[in-house]
Amino acid sequence: MRGVRSIPPVECGPLDRRLARFIPRELVENHIRSRERAFLLMRFTLVAAVFTLLFAPYFAWIVRLPNIGLMNALYGMSLVATPVILHRTRSIRIATNWTLSCSFAVLLVQSWTLGGVSSLSYPWLSCIPMSAMLLRGVRGGAIWTLVSVAGVVVVGVADAMGLVPGAVTPGVTARSASMVTVASLTLALGGLAWMAESRSEQLLQDLQQQTLIFQERSVRDWLTGLANRSLLTACLIQSWERALRHGPRG
Repeated sequence: MRGVRSIPPVECGPLDRRLARFIPRELVENHIRSRERAFLLMRFTLVAAVFTLLFAPYFAWIVRLPNIGLMNALYGMSLVATPVILHRTRSIRIATNWTLSCSFAVLLVQSWTLGGVSSLSYPWLSCIPMSAMLLRGVRGGAIWTLVSVAGVVVVGVADAMGLVPGAVTPGVTARSASMVTVASLTLALGGLAWMAESRSEQLLQDLQQQTLIFQERSVRDWLTGLANRSLLTACLIQSWERALRHGPRG
């Protein structure tokens, strides 16, 4: 007898096959939406961790801000907890909120420390709503948009009132840091766009596979796999139409 299969088998690339080790099995097999968001969360976490750990030496040695470099290193290591939280809670929402909260907190502190509106981290706050929209959907994206706007306004008002320290990256270092920030921000936005496109393609493939499964279920018994009355009726109609076209044989 055939068992009922609710979700088609996962077909993914080499990267997703490796990332699947960090995702609870039920999130991969039981629901298409959960599967896609779990893979998106793992991709985002991997890219953010690598990106941040690569920038930690840059801030520490080139820009000569060891505290910011240490903060980036700690942020990169905190992202390692995302798969652990996902396995312990079995909740994509909690794991996603952890990742976004760490990102927002680090960017907010860096924006405050590096000079407010003129800081290198201030433009990065614009990535939080887009990331949340991909990882949490419309409702979660709207909530994180409000949180990000509040953070931007707080830093801007504090900067206007002179409550934040001045820029600490003088001369050529400031120009090179700005160039690196703009380039990395462009790469980050391109990465988010790639994640959105890959998600839409994967969802389309899953929907096509689901359509094939439902078409098969409509003509076969779910438990035994034997043809049901719908398939018998369709075969009789085809045979009748064939007989009308070609006439009786013999």
